[in-house]
Amino acid sequence: MATDVTSTKLKPRAASGLIQLVYVSAATQGLTPDALERIRLVSESRNRNLGITGLLLHQGASFYGVLEGERRRVFQLMERIITDPRHRDVQILRESPVDRRRFENWSLGAIPRGVSMMVDRVASDTFIHTLSRRLK
Repeated sequence: MATDVTSTKLKPRAASGLIQLVYVSAATQGLTPDALERIRLVSESRNRNLGITGLLLHQGASFYGVLEGERRRVFQLMERIITDPRHRDVQILRESPVDRRRFENWSLGAIPRGVSMMVDRVASDTFIHTLSRRLK
């Protein structure tokens, strides 16, 4: 019996070959400002070399990330993040093809600790879910 291939849902690929991936994770330990700065420096250099752009926010015990780039390279970076001992409970919220980069001049953004605009985890999660829908 033949399979109806028209019923198979495949994600369309952007003509540019770019994807955007939005994820959240929990930090396994508290990170000092110096540790966050080291993460920023290493990530900025690594992302530039891989052709990956995006955004990384750290708030309290959570990381919120948006990665943009060639699919294979974004997935390689996600594999590193998933196996990084500083992360746990990694959740990919959305992965989709894009025609252009939204964060083309950004390799890392961070919200420093102690900023008065800090909000609870539920509000943070709501923010990143809303962001992931708006970045489509």
